[in-house]
Amino acid sequence: MVGTLIGMIILVGVLVALAVATTLVIGFTLLKLVLFPIRLLFGLLFLPFLILKILLTMVLVPVGLAAAGIAALVGLVVAVVLLAVPIVPLVLVGVLVWAIVRLATPPAVAGT
Repeated sequence: MVGTLIGMIILVGVLVALAVATTLVIGFTLLKLVLFPIRLLFGLLFLPFLILKILLTMVLVPVGLAAAGIAALVGLVVAVVLLAVPIVPLVLVGVLVWAIVRLATPPAVAGT
């Protein structure tokens, strides 16, 4: 008896929730239909701004992409320089050793 009563209360709650949800959906749909002419008017009023936005986007996106490409190239050059700078002292020592060895060895005689 108690289980049946709880089941009926749950059923009534679900039916009330369904009725409220249906009423809200129908209400919002009717509100959208009533306000459609006003939404259309505002859409037509803002059409020039939409066209301006599209035109600016068509101009600024390629400029932004070009700037991003240049920035990427500059970043690549900076990264290569930053990786090469610590090797400079080792290269100088190598050049110094090469110069000393070259000066210390006698010149090769041709034709012997």
